[in-house]
Amino acid sequence: MPDLPLRGRSQALADLNRLLDLPGRRVLTLTGLPGVGKSRLARELVTQRREGPSRVVVVETDQVYEAGLLERRIRAAVGIPGATPPAPSARAGRGTGTDPPPVETILLVDDAHRAPETGDTLRTLTRARPDLRVVVTARAPLYIPRETVFRVAPFTAPHPAAGTGTAVEDLAAQPAVQMFLDVADATGISIGTGDGALTAVAEICALVGGLPLAIELAAARSAAFSPTSLLHLLRDHPHKSVLGRVPGGAPDHDLFDAIAWTESLLSPQQRTLLHRLTAFRSPVPVDAVTQVTGVSNVVEGLSALVDMHLVQADHTDGATRFSLHPLVREHAVEQLKQVAPEEIEELHSAHIRWALGFTLPLSGARTGSQFLRSTDHLRPVGPDLRLALHRALDREDAPSAVRLALGLAPYWFSRGAPPGHTHLLARVRELPGFPAIPAGLRALLAGWHGLLLAETAETADAVQHTLTDLLGAVDLARATGPETLLRVLGLTLRAARFAEDREAVAPLCAEGRELARTLGWEVTLARFEVWSGMLAHQGADLDEAHRWGVSAYRLAQRLDDPSVFLVACGFLRSLPGGADLVPDLPAYEELLSLARRTGNRHAQAWIQPLAALDAIGAGDLPAAADLAAEVIRMGRSAEAWGWCGIPIVCLARIAALRRETEQEARFHGMLAVHLPVLRPSVPPWTQRAYEQALEVCRERGGATFDAAFLAGASLTHRSAAEEALAYAATVARSSTGHEPPAPAEQPVDGAPARRPTPRTSSLLTSREQEVLALLTAGGTNKEISAALGISPKTVMHHTSNIYRKLEVRGRAQAVAWQLRAAQHEGAGDTAPPTPPPTARR
Repeated sequence: MPDLPLRGRSQALADLNRLLDLPGRRVLTLTGLPGVGKSRLARELVTQRREGPSRVVVVETDQVYEAGLLERRIRAAVGIPGATPPAPSARAGRGTGTDPPPVETILLVDDAHRAPETGDTLRTLTRARPDLRVVVTARAPLYIPRETVFRVAPFTAPHPAAGTGTAVEDLAAQPAVQMFLDVADATGISIGTGDGALTAVAEICALVGGLPLAIELAAARSAAFSPTSLLHLLRDHPHKSVLGRVPGGAPDHDLFDAIAWTESLLSPQQRTLLHRLTAFRSPVPVDAVTQVTGVSNVVEGLSALVDMHLVQADHTDGATRFSLHPLVREHAVEQLKQVAPEEIEELHSAHIRWALGFTLPLSGARTGSQFLRSTDHLRPVGPDLRLALHRALDREDAPSAVRLALGLAPYWFSRGAPPGHTHLLARVRELPGFPAIPAGLRALLAGWHGLLLAETAETADAVQHTLTDLLGAVDLARATGPETLLRVLGLTLRAARFAEDREAVAPLCAEGRELARTLGWEVTLARFEVWSGMLAHQGADLDEAHRWGVSAYRLAQRLDDPSVFLVACGFLRSLPGGADLVPDLPAYEELLSLARRTGNRHAQAWIQPLAALDAIGAGDLPAAADLAAEVIRMGRSAEAWGWCGIPIVCLARIAALRRETEQEARFHGMLAVHLPVLRPSVPPWTQRAYEQALEVCRERGGATFDAAFLAGASLTHRSAAEEALAYAATVARSSTGHEPPAPAEQPVDGAPARRPTPRTSSLLTSREQEVLALLTAGGTNKEISAALGISPKTVMHHTSNIYRKLEVRGRAQAVAWQLRAAQHEGAGDTAPPTPPPTARR
């Protein structure tokens, strides 16, 4: 392999230089997993030191076959009396001949684990030479006086969707990806950025745990296999069969042989612990290791395995969790199959029992913040719980599978209901033993299954079919007791917002409210009141929506539950005129801050696009683009593509305002897959507004519209998200100020369809005009009431009518509309500016 740039190690080199300069530090030992790049990093360090006054000596250990040979080589190299002549492998730099005396001598001993005597030798020599500083590479610390250990970690595994920009921008900056591209270039293959190539490279790097040598070995096959082909090979075959040996390398430099050699240094009990840790897929705490592995003295064993880098210890957030590197895990799995195959079944049983303990508390969570706290604690071990579910399914263990599924389904829903999980719930319901499961558990599982199907559905028929299944779950739950029934009703209401035919849903909502009152579940009652308001809003009954929104808000104010308060406030703010129905309703910025603080991703994915539409109405297109882009990134990361629909609507509106008709048409094409499910979830006037905006774009685009629309419609979800993010970044960079308000002929997406009108007087009654004039002058409801001789309640009625007719969300937008209308009329314009967008859910 040719010399390649040293990627991603600049901070490590800075830290190593700092440690080497600290007084009293005589031995600096770089430890790490085989293939992590210890030797290369150490050699780069001493190369940098050669440029200063230091004398550098490098001693290899690859041919040390007799006791005392290493010590004699080092003595000869550094000039300690009584040494034999230096070996050919000892190389010195500076400080020879007539050079002035060096400030210090730096000795590099590479691969010290090859010579067991290294520790004793260095302990003796550092006493004899006070000016001697030693840099060592080894699999584990030497445990000698004045030793400083520097743990060299693999690269952080790049996530194709975790960055803040587009995938291409984020991934191209990752050291692991850069290393892969460097090696591919050396083989004569230049990997482009199209067709998901960088995404595949990133997933390859993640599969091999960010280990530099493994990345090099995979990239060395680039001449024969594309990144996508390599990715499939690594997913479907043992890594050892795909990665192979270093091209042209020595036999003893095989990566998996090196891992096996490191394992051979363990005691029998440590080896047993290593093998049994393969029961886990994700980082777990020490009590989980104790419970599942059954090994005594786990603390001592884990410490030794961490020292040897066979186990990784993660101390994030102050809690230590242990895991196996993917390549170590593959090796240990094979070893367990060879040396103790009879242990595997019991090990998996212990793992399922541990997972059940994790998920049982969650199946009883109701709603609101209690639900979010219950799901959040599963995040670190989510992959393990899914693995336990797979194992229970393979055994046809219906009771365990049902319990695990009921714990995992809420967790999956809280993460955005990514695809690939609903089939696991379907498998659980198809198990031979499922009919014998208690009816309440079957009803709950059917409810969660239906909700996840609705969240990922792409056709109206799929949603309606799911709703039919959910109604069956409600019927099953009626015979099991009020608590289970209330939970299943809540799941059904969540899913029903996507359905076109909601005739059967309103009675269920009323039933749920009554049950929640009877049980005293006020948090759940507040949610049912919000859902009642949403159904009314979707049915174009704004007064009923206002009534339920205010009721839910007042109830949420009394409850110590940030999640329910967030949802109630978000719903009220989304309604036309809703912000004026209660005093001091939090602004969008406050709501989004609360959503992020509480981890309520669903609420954020719903409220943030409303904030983006609000910014569009105010003419702040860069801010709107940033808000929309954040939700698209959330959807991309979780593969919750339904979250991307409304943000893309926002970007289509921005493109329309910027007169970028072809890009707008591409966005409309991207939305084609979302519309069958989005349409039923918004009020009729919002649907009409979108259809009118689409028609305007079609007329503007002329002959180019169809081609652009079809191009957008042909994109995959991920490709559409990448294009949307790239466009949002362009808009965000284009200006830090504000764009002109929407032109009159363009209906703002989300607003009721309207025709251009010459004056405010043709929209409002004379009394409403008086109220609007006093609003514009800064009058409060109480002051307007006194000035006009009407009650404050009547003023609220008039303001609600004004907001509805002007298609604005609240007082500030109504005043802005009136001021812009006055400017237009004063200039002789016959059409006032289009109002800001109304609420959308």
